[in-house]
Amino acid sequence: MGISPETLATALLEQHFSQVLPVFTDVQKELAQAKFERHFGTLNIHNSTNIDNESIDADLTS
Repeated sequence: MGISPETLATALLEQHFSQVLPVFTDVQKELAQAKFERHFGTLNIHNSTNIDNESIDADLTS
């Protein structure tokens, strides 16, 4: 079809749910996006972690 799977899925979902969900204004969309993004954050790991196989195996056995 010449489009990405993500674009196809988005189009199909919008088509399917457009009759069920209310239509939002741009302002309502922006407010919803901001509210959603308030949940975003960072992960602060206080100690360094090793991601090599030996360290992972040692962690799994302890």
